[in-house]
Amino acid sequence: MKIGIATGRTSPPESEWTRFRRYGLEKYLDALVTSREVEKRKPSPDAIIECARRLEISLGQSLVVGDTDSDVIAARRAGAIAVAVSTGQESLESLKSQHPELLSRTLKPFLSFWIKRQTDLRR
Repeated sequence: MKIGIATGRTSPPESEWTRFRRYGLEKYLDALVTSREVEKRKPSPDAIIECARRLEISLGQSLVVGDTDSDVIAARRAGAIAVAVSTGQESLESLKSQHPELLSRTLKPFLSFWIKRQTDLRR
């Protein structure tokens, strides 16, 4: 399993990597794309498409987890599986109106999925 970040932030990529290093999370990331690196910001799918290209993965089999309406719209436009988590600025109802494939109030279901997937891959 590969993990990438396609952020709407316009900061330089180096600044974003520094932020993830500060929390010891960089070792879990295989790619990071900021809005500064693509032509159009979300809800355009540009950052997601570029992230998938760097990861060398198929968009149709990719989960894109986001906490904004723009994240869900961009994921759908990219042809990825849109997963919405209401941990950010958007309400659960607002995210639901964008018709994501999966919707949750927390990251816990997705973390459980990821842990199970990692265990299955090691077998």
